[in-house]
Amino acid sequence: MKNFGKKNKPTKPFLSELKLIPPNKSNSIHLTIGGQVRTRYEAFQNDGWSSDSKQDKGIYGHRLALHTGLQFGKHIRFFGELYHGYYARRIFAQYDKLDLHQAFAEFTIPFQKLQLKLMAGRQEFNWGTGRIVSMREALNVRRSFDGGRAIAKFGRCIKCNAASPS
Repeated sequence: MKNFGKKNKPTKPFLSELKLIPPNKSNSIHLTIGGQVRTRYEAFQNDGWSSDSKQDKGIYGHRLALHTGLQFGKHIRFFGELYHGYYARRIFAQYDKLDLHQAFAEFTIPFQKLQLKLMAGRQEFNWGTGRIVSMREALNVRRSFDGGRAIAKFGRCIKCNAASPS
């Protein structure tokens, strides 16, 4: 019989120490290391509108992202991300060699009632509803843009973006 009165010690997820690394003793600097692996297998049945069972096929694809960030206090942050997308068929926006996907610097400048955030470098943008300019989450390889962004918060949030596809 188990003793349910005894509390279990909480366990940390695997590699959780890489999530927030304080390189200095005052904890004013933080380093983060992370990543994502997304695998997908698509099965197609009757792909060529034929009764031939040889038309059935499957395609394997994966997306690999490795990222790191360095935060200096509350006002300065650097972020970088490597990206690799593989799809069994080389289709536009589904396949990409290992590439620098994001690399930007972010500076936050606090004023009395205003907070100004400036970001410059290669980064993901999703403007408005994402119909015209977006990072394309549904496809295997996401889109990044080279440019800058300024965000001012004074009651309402005002954004100003200038970018070009990378």
